Amino acid sequence: AFHPFHGFSMMACGHIAEMNTSAIYIIGAQDPGYARGMGLKVRESFEEALEDARKKFVGENPNILALPLTFKRAAVHLCMEDQNLDGMDAYGFRPGDPHYAHHDAAQIKAEQEERELRD
Repeated sequence: AFHPFHGFSMMACGHIAEMNTSAIYIIGAQDPGYARGMGLKVRESFEEALEDARKKFVGENPNILALPLTFKRAAVHLCMEDQNLDGMDAYGFRPGDPHYAHHDAAQIKAEQEERELRD
């Protein structure tokens, strides 16, 4: 069983990925309607997804990030080592956004601790 927040978290994190990619493929989804409802592309195999991506988005020499255990283990957070090269800050805000890089660390920590106590 999952806490109801997990669904919202998946949608929010998925939105960050959507802002930075041409497409997101889910391979072998057990209930593909949910993934399609969030704008993801569902395919039966990695090979099928790669062929579709080559035709529609990336050409013959794509850069691929495959995360085979993403939904089976703890979350993975990817970012650039040099934050100046990263397109957004740790909270998903982009340069020019009024909240970009202006976070109250104490407030964020307090909110995280409060959420952990509730969960």
